[in-house]
Amino acid sequence: MTDNEVTPLLEADHSRVAPTAWGVAYLRTFSDVPLSQEVFEALDKHVQAAGEPGIATKANRDHLAPQLEARYKLVDNLILEANVHQVLELASGVATHGINLARSHPELTYVELDLPGVVKEKRAIIEEVGIQIPANLTIQEGDALKADDITQAMTVLSKDEPVAIVNEGLMRYLTFDEKTVLARAVHQLLSEYGGVWITPDISLRQALSREDEAASGHTQSLKQTTGIDIDKNVFEDEQHAKDFFENLGFNVERHSFLEVTDQLVSPSKLNMSAEEVQRLNEPCVAFVMTIK
Repeated sequence: MTDNEVTPLLEADHSRVAPTAWGVAYLRTFSDVPLSQEVFEALDKHVQAAGEPGIATKANRDHLAPQLEARYKLVDNLILEANVHQVLELASGVATHGINLARSHPELTYVELDLPGVVKEKRAIIEEVGIQIPANLTIQEGDALKADDITQAMTVLSKDEPVAIVNEGLMRYLTFDEKTVLARAVHQLLSEYGGVWITPDISLRQALSREDEAASGHTQSLKQTTGIDIDKNVFEDEQHAKDFFENLGFNVERHSFLEVTDQLVSPSKLNMSAEEVQRLNEPCVAFVMTIK
């Protein structure tokens, strides 16, 4: 096994990990993110056609919606604030960052990368919803833990322009060894292209605890669904996370999920108080990283 490749965890466990993206798609329906409702309804039909129960019935997790809405909107904001014209999103799942940003910002060249099964499912959903894929969006098959796959996805992009590399909802399912592999691959790309790494996947132990408060048994449910003990993959605190990435050659700029509190619509739909939202999102952070 080389430094650039690990056992493809997400490929091996795709059938078990995929439902986590389904749940996130459901929670986004409480937001005003464009296409969230349409994508969820199409996805839910696929899930039920496969003999699974409806996504919305699987867990009492509605009160996590403000966290997922904040995560999505903060990522969008950080991409636009990075002032780049090229984006590579790793493990993009069924999220609509690519479609929405490519539509609203035609100057962007946006590339999504995910496993073949996920890409096939996403393409089917896009077709069913009747979305035309923008010319400046490419959806590519590949594994975010394989440097060769990431490099192949980057061939769509120009080395004459900096790039924003983005991942949302990936790293909590990765061990620290796998996080290291990912970070090294991103570091190599940024050394060639310039730009930033944007990720809200800085899962802290306190944030995980708050998730369990908002949706009782959430962590245990994820473990049962995926077979992955997320508790072993989280950072102990923010300093632990900062040290981890700095030791791998990154400069770290920290952003709080609270930065987008005034953009959230899900709390009012769920009758959640400002205090509840503050408590849920306060420990959650995103990092914008450049190489040293």
